[in-house]
Amino acid sequence: MHSEEEERKIMAAALADPDAQPLTDEQLAQMVPIQQMPELLKKLRKESA
Repeated sequence: MHSEEEERKIMAAALADPDAQPLTDEQLAQMVPIQQMPELLKKLRKESA
């Protein structure tokens, strides 16, 4: 586990990188396991083969 100070530094670094912003609570709430999207999973597997 990180100390509170380390956690603050990690979060500050993440927020400072415009190409890698942390996900919002709303974005996290919208996530579903890939197994619940069988057509997408099938397509991704086909593309990676």
